[in-house]
Amino acid sequence: MHGIDELTPVEALSIYERNWRHVDVQNLDPRERDLIDSLRLGLSEENRKPGTDPGF
Repeated sequence: MHGIDELTPVEALSIYERNWRHVDVQNLDPRERDLIDSLRLGLSEENRKPGTDPGF
């Protein structure tokens, strides 16, 4: 994304979710895999505050 220095966790996960078909899962860097796992865990429905927009 051009012109954006930082993304919120919701925005980052949303981008991964929308573009997952382009991700080469077998060749993901372990740190990126950990990031994706952490985003999914931290932003799961059970962990979201009521009334917040999940973004995806």
